[in-house]
Amino acid sequence: MISQFGFLRVCALGQCMEGKKLNGTLQVQISSEKPFEIIIEASSKKNAIIVISSIEVEGDICPLRTVEQILCDRIKCDFKEHTCNYESTMETGDRELLIGTNGGVCTIAGHDAKRCVLRSSYFDLPAPATLIIDVTQFTFGSRVLLCADADTDSDNCHELLGPRVLTASPRKVEFPLDESVHQFSLVFFHDKADQFGAARFEISSIDIRAGDGYKFCF
Repeated sequence: MISQFGFLRVCALGQCMEGKKLNGTLQVQISSEKPFEIIIEASSKKNAIIVISSIEVEGDICPLRTVEQILCDRIKCDFKEHTCNYESTMETGDRELLIGTNGGVCTIAGHDAKRCVLRSSYFDLPAPATLIIDVTQFTFGSRVLLCADADTDSDNCHELLGPRVLTASPRKVEFPLDESVHQFSLVFFHDKADQFGAARFEISSIDIRAGDGYKFCF
């Protein structure tokens, strides 16, 4: 309902439709394969009343993805065919993490190479969360580190596994993340190749859940 002196229009994708009747329905036809905004503008030249009783959408609509869905797409990975949204960085002295039959594989034989780095994409956490990593560490003297944000200096990272490796068995490692963290790196580190030989690591999955145990990803 629009009283005298009131003005109402709806705009989207560069086109606007004005409400010229005091009562009735205002319809705007929209077609787009990309996200867009709808703007409802109500104004008046003098005192006026504009009442919008309902807003409805009809047709084929692609709903906006939730924060949790976006988070899962960026963090959850089973490393069966690729590294998902993770990047195996290759700085000086790094080895590349490759995809093998059991997931991601990193082999460090020493000499100039001492680590593999797997860096996540940028993400936003809706609440404190727990990172869940399934990894197998094969070699005594090697270490698995987690670094918050983009810093991969081992002195500033948290040690998840190692260096005391007695049996090569899959381990499920959990690490808490708070909302201030927007990126992390896993560092597979081995600087004891001269003493213990080449190191091997396998990572089979990364998942995330809320701090209270609620599963973000299904």
